[in-house]
Amino acid sequence: LGGGGGLTDSGDGPRLFLRGVTEDISEQKIMGICDQYGEVTDGYKIPGKGVMYVSFQCWAAADHALQNLPTTSIGQQVHGDWAQPKTGPATLGPQANLAAGLDDKRVFLGNLTPNCREEEIRDYFKAFGRVEDVFVPHGKRIGYVTFALWGSAKDAISCNDAKTSFSTRLNVKWAEKKPERGGGW
Repeated sequence: LGGGGGLTDSGDGPRLFLRGVTEDISEQKIMGICDQYGEVTDGYKIPGKGVMYVSFQCWAAADHALQNLPTTSIGQQVHGDWAQPKTGPATLGPQANLAAGLDDKRVFLGNLTPNCREEEIRDYFKAFGRVEDVFVPHGKRIGYVTFALWGSAKDAISCNDAKTSFSTRLNVKWAEKKPERGGGW
């Protein structure tokens, strides 16, 4: 575990902002709790402020920690949120989806080979986290993967290997939201 030395990443990676961290709870204890959800790469507790930043190796681990931290038993309530990137507000750059409420867990796959099967896609993408659904429209060279966690989807998009593992250069990106159907004519 890192720790104590301040954050070494650019601030645009998987990083949580924790509040409710009292002075009697050590940086190492919080990082150890967070490490249960995936590899922690760094952490920094701001003295006297009751807050801490924790960086993770992957987005899925940070997402899992964020969902579970309020229920952990450390004798106090620690609440977390996605840390703002050091390079600007969360609505810009690589964390644009953070502002959308993290309800987007579906990725779009473009340029699939004509004989690519849903089972192959599921087998490959489960390395990023629990896959809830895979859909490949018949006769199309596109597909969709829905993950259980937003962070798993973010990791799949960020991974360059996913883009070359199917004998072709895949286009892996956030799936567009399905348009809401209105009533009327």
